[in-house]
Amino acid sequence: MNSPKTQAARKLPTLDTANLPPLPKVSLKRRVRAAALQVYARLRPHAPEQALVLSAEPRGGSTWVGELLESEGKVATVWEPLHIRRVPVARQAGFTWRQFIPADADWPEARELMARILSGQVVNDWTSSGSSLGDHLRAERLLVKFCRANACLPWLARQFDFERKPLFFLRHPFAIAASQAEMANFPFGQVVETITECPFAEARQEHVPFLQSLETVEERAVASWCLSNTATLNDPDAEKLWVTMCYENLILSPEQELERLYSTWGQPVPDRVLSQVRRPSRMTQDNALQASPEAQVRKWRDSFSDAQIARMQAVLDHFNIRIYGSDPMPALSHA
Repeated sequence: MNSPKTQAARKLPTLDTANLPPLPKVSLKRRVRAAALQVYARLRPHAPEQALVLSAEPRGGSTWVGELLESEGKVATVWEPLHIRRVPVARQAGFTWRQFIPADADWPEARELMARILSGQVVNDWTSSGSSLGDHLRAERLLVKFCRANACLPWLARQFDFERKPLFFLRHPFAIAASQAEMANFPFGQVVETITECPFAEARQEHVPFLQSLETVEERAVASWCLSNTATLNDPDAEKLWVTMCYENLILSPEQELERLYSTWGQPVPDRVLSQVRRPSRMTQDNALQASPEAQVRKWRDSFSDAQIARMQAVLDHFNIRIYGSDPMPALSHA
């Protein structure tokens, strides 16, 4: 890329929790398990390049895909290590929610943090919660399930020579907005602060007036999606550095999409992965995935009026997003 290397500012980003629900208390069992895994991780670190990176948006289907990939066997999950409320070391390194990092940036603290994450060295009750203690002890490979790394994936993919290309997993932003609204614990009122009070804020200052004009939660949710994914979608080396896959294509054509993914990794799809593909994840709130994939893809349309959809489409237009729009399916069938 043409932009010069940039050293990230050391000022910690603002973390306003006033409008967020309090974090639940952690059970003694989870604290003890995390403490045991911290000791084990220091004795048996994984190679960062061996990590299987799954990068998606919150409520974007990553739990379902992660469970599919973990079913290969001898794989343990590092659970959402860039959640800055749950993982203090991420914020201490300077990360904000969905931190953007230019592809050619020079940020040693971020690289050190990522190396620790990918090797299994960032362990607490949150990051260790995705797999059982036994799975962690038996694991030969780590699945790092990021829900807030899409905006820095171009940088991350250039920092490490991964054995398997990372999986950049997308879901329709309107579907994500609907799902996140049901959860009611995403601080989209802070979308401007999220991109202005953090490292590399200058790269996205041009969007601030537009973001300040947004009036509804769903508009801000879609804007957050765009901020997270625009640079990654437009990266000129995307096909070389990672595999892009859409939730909608995977849910409707799972065998085809999994074969495409595993072929880039140089191996056939494990039978146990295929056998799991129609099973809802532990985060799925109903049985729509199992009962009707087509209905699951279209479900978000029941959550919004035509006027709301038009306003969300205007947000996509501002960011020149073309892969998604008012149609439930992505514009690129192979994505």
